[in-house]
Amino acid sequence: MMWVDSKNIVPKEWVAVYYDNPDETPAEKLRCDTVVTVPE
Repeated sequence: MMWVDSKNIVPKEWVAVYYDNPDETPAEKLRCDTVVTVPE
């Protein structure tokens, strides 16, 4: 989110892929990849 804000991008949609179970993994160890879609 910080990168999107620093570039003044207004995302249409956020997509996130989480690799860890938040019920079993401490927050500081959670891993994910996130992308945003933007208008043309």
